[in-house]
Amino acid sequence: MKTNSRILQNVIFASAISLGMVGCTDDVRTDGFTNSDLPEIHELSQAQKDVIAYTPKNAIIAHRGTEFWAPEESEAAMRWARNIGADYIECDLQRTKDGVTLALHDESLSRTTNIEVIYPNRWQDYVSAFTFEELLKLDIGSWFNEANPEQARASFVGLDVLTLEDVIAIAEGKRIKRDANGKRIIIRDSEGKYIGTEYEPDPFDNGNRPGVYIETKAPYMFAGMEETLRTILEKTGWYAE
Repeated sequence: MKTNSRILQNVIFASAISLGMVGCTDDVRTDGFTNSDLPEIHELSQAQKDVIAYTPKNAIIAHRGTEFWAPEESEAAMRWARNIGADYIECDLQRTKDGVTLALHDESLSRTTNIEVIYPNRWQDYVSAFTFEELLKLDIGSWFNEANPEQARASFVGLDVLTLEDVIAIAEGKRIKRDANGKRIIIRDSEGKYIGTEYEPDPFDNGNRPGVYIETKAPYMFAGMEETLRTILEKTGWYAE
């Protein structure tokens, strides 16, 4: 038998009304809100208006650098996005146990790294349970080659996790400076703690200078993430009042 969808919709709607009319006396909202509450509308600040004014109306945003041509949010992905002519390269933020801000989408490391091999007893731990130097031991590229054999490249094997500062440096036409073994050259303080990475001009840079589209991703997991972001942007010269 063919059912008339309009009649069916009316029946469901009518039933919902009848149920709403027989509510219990203690079923009363106490949260201070009503269905007629109107959202509070704030006017944009002049700084926000200025940003909107200079932002391209039709912008190309490279999501995680690329997810198709290279391992997402890797150095290869971000350099590809810059050179392909993207207006912005997008990255997500996570933070390590020792306070390094990463460009990484997942809170877990199991999808895009070999954590089960390197840390077999910790593979279910969140990113925030590891120091940055612990995470540098992970390979974030080999999984891509296995999942995408047609786009696979030998150079993706052994790629390491990026920091937000890495992404900004790539957007400026640089690349991570590495030693003869392909390991990033790290800057340490007097106690041997990681404080930064060395960069060098990218010989493959074609001059495009994208912005960086940042998603804080899980600020509820990282208290003060917004303030940390501001500090990094000020330090790299990317922040303006």
